[in-house]
This record gives sequence, C-alpha cells and structure tokens, in this order.
Amino acid sequence: MLFSILANFIAAIDLFGMGSQMALQKLKEIGIRKVLGASDLQTLLLIPKNLLSLVGIAGIIAIPMVYFAAQYWLETYQYCT
Repeated sequence: MLFSILANFIAAIDLFGMGSQMALQKLKEIGIRKVLGASDLQTLLLIPKNLLSLVGIAGIIAIPMVYFAAQYWLETYQYCT
C-alpha cells in the first residue's frame, strides 16, 4: 500500500513537472496569442492538449501490458470464481 501511494505521488509530480515545463516553453507563444486577441479559454487549452496527448500515448501502451500481466497473475491463483 505504501509503495502504491509513493508511485502515484511520483507520477503526479512528474505530470506537474511536464505541465510546468510545457508552460515555460510556450510562454512567448501564449503572449503573442493574447496580443493578437485569443480568448482566455483558447490559451488555457493550448497546454493541456499537448500534455493529454502524451498521457494518451502512455495509456495506449500501458493498458494492454497491464491487462496481460494481470491475466497471467490471476491464473496462478488456485481457486477461481
């Protein structure tokens, strides 16, 4: 339980760091868009779109691996319901 909480905490810190890094890299682009008349919603959606695409790719890779690993792990139980 402790290691699960620790792993989730590390993953959350990593996602926060990736979002912060993307925001710093796109600071000039956001400023230019605001000067040219972009709305607040358009500028706010600029960063999560890139971050969510990376999370989606990671999910596409991880979900089948977890499924097959869980199936293998559950087959080792002596009793099935």
